[in-house]
Amino acid sequence: MSYKNTDYFRDILINEVIYVASKNKKLVRLQVEDNEYIAVWTQKEQAESYLKNSEISYDRVIEIDIDTFVTYELDDIFDENDQVIINSTSEENGTLVNVVDMSNQLMSELDKIRTKEFVKDVAKDDQVFGLTRQGEKHFILISDDKHQKPHIMPVWSLKSRVRKVRDEDFEECDLIEIEGSVFSDWLDKLRDNDQAVAIDLKPGVVGTVISAQRLSDELTF
Repeated sequence: MSYKNTDYFRDILINEVIYVASKNKKLVRLQVEDNEYIAVWTQKEQAESYLKNSEISYDRVIEIDIDTFVTYELDDIFDENDQVIINSTSEENGTLVNVVDMSNQLMSELDKIRTKEFVKDVAKDDQVFGLTRQGEKHFILISDDKHQKPHIMPVWSLKSRVRKVRDEDFEECDLIEIEGSVFSDWLDKLRDNDQAVAIDLKPGVVGTVISAQRLSDELTF
């Protein structure tokens, strides 16, 4: 099933967050027929209104970044065929969705959007930003598993974005920038080494990771 034309899918694409409610450190579930499902909303006010009007006890409504959710929480909480109920309101019943399928579709769309935005920003300013260790002049490589050899180069299209991540996650590193043409040459080397690129990561080191080949194909410079 495709979720792309639904309002809740578009909300998450735009805001990149979801909301859940918790009670006694457990996620609030709603009953649908004979089953209970974790409740998810795309707007905080919508969640609070429904919970209060339905007299459902909760401690707080929690905002979760969609990248953080997919990277760190999805596999721990849900199995492949699990469903959640999304955007229940006093006026409308929520919609049951396969949380893994929807998350995969969301990340696929976000990857496309972020890649295009990155290429557009770099083509405009002819700058790519990264992080380097003190005394070095090349971008750092990271891995998505502590047991793996670093194989992903994080890069940013705006200095403000890389500075935010550096301050929160890489305090030992310095900012560095290169011209777009130099970065294009670097991509060729990354591609030859079967390495990947992380585009405009957020604090928490989460976001879009694509192959060097794919990004190279998208470049316009």
